[in-house]
Amino acid sequence: MGAFRVALFAFFFLFLSSSTSFAQIERINEAFQNLCNSIYLLFPPVAMLLIILSAVVYGVGQLFGAEMRARATMWATTMMVGTVMGALIMLITPSAISFFTGSSVPCGHSLFGTSRSFSSLSVTFGGGGVYTISATAPGASSISIYVTRGTPISGPTEPWWPPRTCQAPTCSYTSGANIGTPLIWYATATFPDGTTISSGIRGFSVQ
Repeated sequence: MGAFRVALFAFFFLFLSSSTSFAQIERINEAFQNLCNSIYLLFPPVAMLLIILSAVVYGVGQLFGAEMRARATMWATTMMVGTVMGALIMLITPSAISFFTGSSVPCGHSLFGTSRSFSSLSVTFGGGGVYTISATAPGASSISIYVTRGTPISGPTEPWWPPRTCQAPTCSYTSGANIGTPLIWYATATFPDGTTISSGIRGFSVQ
């Protein structure tokens, strides 16, 4: 338990000590989303393997003497406990990441491997302070992009502007001139089953 608290403190300190520039915040969010996706992708096969191994170890152990049976039971129990702990970690990871980053970081894989994430989130700049925000979420029935003035740290300084909504898995929002204005944005994606995910708030300054 003490080691777990130390790990959480170190994680929190690392996040606070990092630079808060817009580009770095966006990279941090992407890294956390990749971490979360990896956990959701890897856990099901690993959990299945541990369950099968625990059953095999327990069954084989019963063929030997009392000492080996006791060892086999202990090993099998350890594997099952590890599986349960892994499931708990998988379930709390999205909430823990959102707590430390201050924004929603969706995990892109369910237990059945169905994608529920943005595969691409980008901001590109054109001449005269024009920018284009693009978002792609494979399998989504619609995507909405929201923009306003503000920063990821302080939040919006005015109401969110009317969103750009596309009835497709890919959407782009192109602005007028906003040179030097710090802006924040986020995208939401809605899937055919009604599930909605958010990219979390991201920020940038117009070049």
